[in-house]
Amino acid sequence: MSAIKERMPIGIWRDSWEFVKFIIGPAIGAGMAFYVNDYVHKQRKKNDERILIYGATFAITSMLGDFLNLKVVVRDMLADAAENMARKNIVGAPLVDYAWPHVITFVEKNGVDLASLHFLLPLREGQVAFQQLQHLERCYKHLISTHEGLNEALLERQTKMSAAHAEYVATPDESKVEKEIEIVGLKTLVAARDYLVGLVEHVQLDEQIYIDATNALAAAADIYLKEATPLKHRGYPDAPHLEANLRPLPRPFEAALEKRKP
Repeated sequence: MSAIKERMPIGIWRDSWEFVKFIIGPAIGAGMAFYVNDYVHKQRKKNDERILIYGATFAITSMLGDFLNLKVVVRDMLADAAENMARKNIVGAPLVDYAWPHVITFVEKNGVDLASLHFLLPLREGQVAFQQLQHLERCYKHLISTHEGLNEALLERQTKMSAAHAEYVATPDESKVEKEIEIVGLKTLVAARDYLVGLVEHVQLDEQIYIDATNALAAAADIYLKEATPLKHRGYPDAPHLEANLRPLPRPFEAALEKRKP
């Protein structure tokens, strides 16, 4: 190039170089702009997807928090009733006598927005995560509906028994005293019992479902984002809901859960 430059008149070389810059400069500039825009777009897309993944993990964590709170409440409720029955030497009480209506707040019933994580589906790990999340969603919704059904049945039982007691106090007549099944109705009593056993089954068995879904999503995120995310379940040492810290499950419920095993 230097030899050619030496043989060419200075004016021609200068004009030629200006021409080359005029032609190539915009092309290089356009190429750089395209590369930068493409990089920025990909980074923005990756950041948006990272936010969606982290948001889904936060939703699972909130769902797990609700579940663990309910687990402690249910186990305390059953243990309180069992201890009260033991003090009064009550034996063979129906399962519904262990429960009373209680208020628990759950996050949105929809839980994780699976559609927002569609970009993970091409990955095998993403497909596993979707299966785990779908299973979690079904279990969580069933937990909520079971809890609501139990509360409704217990409230109906409580209302009818209170009304019958008030009527007896107003006009005592031993000849008109009815059994609970006649006052409340067989349908309500059976529903309350089944909902209660179903709820206990949930709180005893479902915790691992939340953990598995969290870890499956974390595994898919690590591969998709090509980074080590902090999303994997890390455990919770010395938490009140750990089995070692919970009050014992009354024996009648252990027996009821055994009967429900396939």
